[in-house]
Amino acid sequence: MQLPVKNSRNEVVFISADEVLYLIREGRDIFVHTSKTRYSIINSLNDFEALLQPSGFEKLDKSNLVNMEKVMKWSSVENKAYFDKEDKSIKVHVSRRNQEKLAGYPEL
Repeated sequence: MQLPVKNSRNEVVFISADEVLYLIREGRDIFVHTSKTRYSIINSLNDFEALLQPSGFEKLDKSNLVNMEKVMKWSSVENKAYFDKEDKSIKVHVSRRNQEKLAGYPEL
């Protein structure tokens, strides 16, 4: 599935949903993060949730939508999900009520 996003030059481009690590709301803006790039989107997070949930995306808190196939590990102590086995810099917050969605993933 191809997603319409805006690049850093504000041009609409299409990226594969398979490339997406997560979507996150930051203030009034919503961003799509891949392993290398951050894009902005026009639609709401709820619009993308309805579109991407059948492809394995889940809300882990009220401000993010995560590609669960890309999660490598998580920490119940830090309430974070991580996307790289070696590096803890790419992460998202996990609300306590959504920790059960990460039950099958390796924990720090």
